[in-house]
Amino acid sequence: MSLRFVSHHILFATVFTFCIVILFTSYRLHGHPTTQTTASSSSLAAPAKEVLQFDQYCNAIPPSKDILIVVKTGANEIHDKLSTQLLTSLRCYKDILIFSDLEQQIGPFDVHDALKNVSNAIKDQSLDFEFYRQLQDYKKNDQDITTLGRNSSTAAWDLDKYKFLPMLEETWKIQPHRKWYIFIEADTYLVRTNLLLWLERQDPSQLIYYGSPTSINDKTFGHGGSGVVLSGAALSRFAENDTGIAARYDDMLQSEKYGDYVLTKALGDKGIAFTGRWPMLQAEKPSTIPFGPGPDSEVRHWRQPIVTMHHVTPEEACALWKFEQQRKNPKEPLLIRELYQDMVGSKFYAEREDWYNLSDDMFYRAPGVHNDRQKSPEDMSALEREAHLSFEHCGRACEEQPRCFQYSYSNRECGFSYSYRLGRKRYPESGTTFMSGWNLVRIAQDQSEHSCPSPEWL
Repeated sequence: MSLRFVSHHILFATVFTFCIVILFTSYRLHGHPTTQTTASSSSLAAPAKEVLQFDQYCNAIPPSKDILIVVKTGANEIHDKLSTQLLTSLRCYKDILIFSDLEQQIGPFDVHDALKNVSNAIKDQSLDFEFYRQLQDYKKNDQDITTLGRNSSTAAWDLDKYKFLPMLEETWKIQPHRKWYIFIEADTYLVRTNLLLWLERQDPSQLIYYGSPTSINDKTFGHGGSGVVLSGAALSRFAENDTGIAARYDDMLQSEKYGDYVLTKALGDKGIAFTGRWPMLQAEKPSTIPFGPGPDSEVRHWRQPIVTMHHVTPEEACALWKFEQQRKNPKEPLLIRELYQDMVGSKFYAEREDWYNLSDDMFYRAPGVHNDRQKSPEDMSALEREAHLSFEHCGRACEEQPRCFQYSYSNRECGFSYSYRLGRKRYPESGTTFMSGWNLVRIAQDQSEHSCPSPEWL
């Protein structure tokens, strides 16, 4: 077993233990009401100072009964991801509904089976439901479902697309007539202050369907993992007095790959148009957000209050939650700029070995090698034509280009980025090494020229 493997698991255990202490303490002191169940007391204690700090954050903007948080997850990930979310980003909400592919209970929370009303004909005919049948069998026979989940990510993903519409229909049945419904996934981090301040500026009597737009095969829809915001008027239009509306799209789901596309289609059929609210709602997280201008310079990730982030790991959720507690004024919107300045920027260096910083806006490759986002040799400068030779050559070519903030080098391929991102550790793979560099002077200059103290609400 490698030292790196051991260190990773020690870190995860430490973070998870810290979060568990927080959860039990919060329930012990004042509970956490849900739509279904009330938490019981616990004898586990934790430092009063930490609990007081969290209470101050949650009470800075009082919780609202107008807002319902709805989480879509799966039995294969519920204990890895959702547990930490309940300890962190969802800690302050009074009402949470959880939907999965298996009826369960996680602590004081009921987990609803989003697929229970899918027709037996679909369940029997579709291979997508083989995993669903396995889940029910494991539960019936008291088997350890986590062992099934370790090798089931593809099967779980295939099944996931069927949850979207039943989740909307069941949400209205269980909790109708809220002003706002916020749909997220188990690895979607929700910045509470920004959400509440943003919704105060919106009219829930309008047919509002907000999300982060994504396009696949010329189909544009709201990306589910980035979060979906529906006004009460919109969910009412979709589900009220229309029992079985979700089932009408079951046949379509068998041929469509993306459930969030079918969701956009079904809402559109009811006259509820999709409106993009990226980058406030987005699929990135602090380590992957493209801070600064970006490749097209049309949207600068800087002034916007960030409401959701996706693919957030348990460790990252705990770090974000701790960061939120340490802000001087939790009533002020958390801007993307602040994430960089106070959480990410200190991790940027002139260069890092065994690191990939996601520099993929433009590539320079060896002669005769062609792929996407590559400048033609006729348009290259002398330094650009040599960028593929080494990490140092790549860095000199980036320095020459005023829009290049960072670069990466691997296997005779040089990548530029027109924004600045942290990225991740990436060890050598089959002899291929990875190196990354940042133009720290240019990044600092970009920040000084765009202080932007006021938030840009979309």
